[in-house]
Amino acid sequence: MQSDTMKLPAHFDATIMSGLMVNNKEQLNEMFAMIIKELNKSVAILETNVCNNELQNLKAEGHKLYGTTLIAGLPCLGSLAQQFEHLQYISEKEAGLLVLQTKEEVQLVNQLIGNYIQQA
Repeated sequence: MQSDTMKLPAHFDATIMSGLMVNNKEQLNEMFAMIIKELNKSVAILETNVCNNELQNLKAEGHKLYGTTLIAGLPCLGSLAQQFEHLQYISEKEAGLLVLQTKEEVQLVNQLIGNYIQQA
């Protein structure tokens, strides 16, 4: 039977990271802990850049976040990150909504990754 974390591959695909660290759960758990920390940090940076109308910094953070999502198996969050990366201008309303969606997705994947670590 699949665990809860494996039922939502659009949000979190644990097999991506597991494939990188085969047979070493301790390192895998450390990597996931670092990813959670980086995701939370990225959300704060995205919020700041939207508030300060810093388009280039916003795009750069979106690019960094996208790379993290590829390695961590977070395709839904990756899609949101790409939207930041490809912004042409900052509309406070649209960018604010995108930040909110990103925060919600980060909260969800934090929970899914946390559950996965506990089960590992």
